[in-house]
Amino acid sequence: MKRSSAFLPSAVSPTVLCIYLIISPTPVVMAADTSSVWLEEIVVSSRKREENLQTVPDAITAFSERAIESAGIEKVDDFLALTPNFEIRNDQQPGVFTMTVRGVSQVRNGEPPVAFVIDGVTLPSVNAFTQDLYDVERIEVLKGPQGALYGRNAIGGAINVITKQPSNELEGFVKARAGKGNDFKVSAGVSGAIVEDKILARVSGYYHNSDGLLNNVYLNQDADWEESGGFRARVVTYLNDNLTLDVRGSYNKLEAGSAYYVNTESTFIGNAVGIIQSDVAGEADVEMWDISAKLDWETSAGTLTSITGYNDVYELNYQDIDWTPISFLEGYLLDDVQGFTQEIRFTSPSDQRFRWFVGSFYQNIDKYRLTDAYVNLNFILNGDGDPADKILVPAAYAPQEQDYVTYSLFGQINYDITDQLELTLALRWDRDERNDFQANAIPGGLASSATFEEIQPKVSLAYKPNDDLLLYATAARGYRPGGFNPPNTIQDAYGKETLNSYELGVKSTLAEGRVRFNAAAFYVDYSNQQFFLLEVTPSGGLVQLLANGQSSETYGFEAELTASVLDGLDLAAGFGYTDGKIKDFGSFATFPGGTDRFDGNKLPNTSKYTLNLSVQYTLPLNDELNLVSRIDFRRMGKTYWALDNVDTQGGYNLVDLRMGIENDAWRLTAYGKNVFDVKYTEQAFIKEFSGFVTDTAWPSKPASWGIEGSYKF
Repeated sequence: MKRSSAFLPSAVSPTVLCIYLIISPTPVVMAADTSSVWLEEIVVSSRKREENLQTVPDAITAFSERAIESAGIEKVDDFLALTPNFEIRNDQQPGVFTMTVRGVSQVRNGEPPVAFVIDGVTLPSVNAFTQDLYDVERIEVLKGPQGALYGRNAIGGAINVITKQPSNELEGFVKARAGKGNDFKVSAGVSGAIVEDKILARVSGYYHNSDGLLNNVYLNQDADWEESGGFRARVVTYLNDNLTLDVRGSYNKLEAGSAYYVNTESTFIGNAVGIIQSDVAGEADVEMWDISAKLDWETSAGTLTSITGYNDVYELNYQDIDWTPISFLEGYLLDDVQGFTQEIRFTSPSDQRFRWFVGSFYQNIDKYRLTDAYVNLNFILNGDGDPADKILVPAAYAPQEQDYVTYSLFGQINYDITDQLELTLALRWDRDERNDFQANAIPGGLASSATFEEIQPKVSLAYKPNDDLLLYATAARGYRPGGFNPPNTIQDAYGKETLNSYELGVKSTLAEGRVRFNAAAFYVDYSNQQFFLLEVTPSGGLVQLLANGQSSETYGFEAELTASVLDGLDLAAGFGYTDGKIKDFGSFATFPGGTDRFDGNKLPNTSKYTLNLSVQYTLPLNDELNLVSRIDFRRMGKTYWALDNVDTQGGYNLVDLRMGIENDAWRLTAYGKNVFDVKYTEQAFIKEFSGFVTDTAWPSKPASWGIEGSYKF
């Protein structure tokens, strides 16, 4: 019998959307601006040059500055919730996620399936996803392998975040929010010229404090509290008419409750089910800073661009690891990651039939990770009559040092065969050299090294019969390098994975620009897919490790519709369907009697479908003031948590609401998130794949509400 999550989803009928439309006031035509929030022209830079979204033969979900503000987007998971076939699940602490796009997922202890790029710099650590999004101009979410341009880890797609450029005129903003759980956040920024038309600067920052919404019933205190803050500074210098220097730096600090897992079944100790009851209050401290410099030199032949970046992410996580009221096990996890990136490319002018660019990429990442666990013996008295000290578990003490060096050459050609037919050829060569030192694997430590190489091509043919229609076909290859398992496993390394993706798509603008409809169908042939396993060693012990399967496949489609139904009434909808399965799991020579027990199973952490629907109505109150109402509905399909396809999260619905008044300078908005208080599991640890004595889960956040205001000048 299959087991379902202990957090049963509450069903909310989509008819609430119809009710909303019925009770909305009848649109009236007035002088106030009620133009569509979604149908404005969006320029993207996903192919390393600025292009109209509707002319790029890729599946891209893009968010303009106006769309970001209207949806209240502040975190990575906010905009991915509005992206079909893209799933993100909170895990371990605020800002730590696991992601799946079109069935390509991030396995535990593995690397993400997408490249995350901020202002042209590829971030070196998945922990960098923690940072808040503020003062952002545009977000681009690319689906399907993007390795030809973005390199390793873009096997499932890429996320481009473009922050706001400094301005010549003095401008700025201030924004504040207060909500349930003593949630308070303020952000502000200012921009202007230091030397008019020559040196422009922009500075922005934020502060966030929240008591949280989830209670640890044993400690009688909030479990998901958070205090964070950060700032960003950017200076653009026009050295002459052809030479521009763009320097950017940022700093972010996060302290938050972490590891507030719940048990989803009872054990021999009689623990409660479905509540947070740890005797240890988990805490995470994360500190990030980065600096980058972009130099553009325009010549008659094209533009030479150099992008240099350095990132540092430090994280310390202290947590209960038995997740019960029993004072027994606690542990620490420390991650320290530094990354240096250098990219150089030369781009031809855009106003010609034959367009191209070539480039090189270098990245050096140094990682240090330390995990340890302690047995708490405070229930035993020592010789002085005091509680005994906790004891380090030797096998759990696992310091690990890693050094990754990546070299890449890449290029792309765009050729207009006719005025209606464009051919795109892209190619990238990646070489990843990885060194690993595990201090506790054997006496004296264990040093390992591996090199992974891959050529990632991409071919697209785009046909544009008229200005409002684009048809395209794309074939692309994606790659994610292998790596090293933590100390004390019996398979110290795992290999690279590759996939070949085939996609057919359409982009269209209808009804004289009032409707935009984009869709794509895809098939993915996966080789050596990386999986997270718990295996029994020949001696009878248990080990967690990453290992490669043989072959998998995924197919599906996605569609996005945006429409200006009436003056002031906008609709945006997205639907994604993904069916992924393991064709040949293979066997592992490390384990006698290797098995094919997962052949034919569905890929874990992949919802069969995603649905998002947003309706926004703007009612002019007078010539300057609008009343804006918005509802966001999201439906997630059934998800298998592990390879055995036993434990599942059933489908569930989420509804968010926003209503406020605004004009060109200010807005005041009341909001509600998960307004029907749906309970579901964000992430699950299944005992057959974790080694724990019970299944554990990361609980969802309950309903919340608040009010926010902003002012621009």
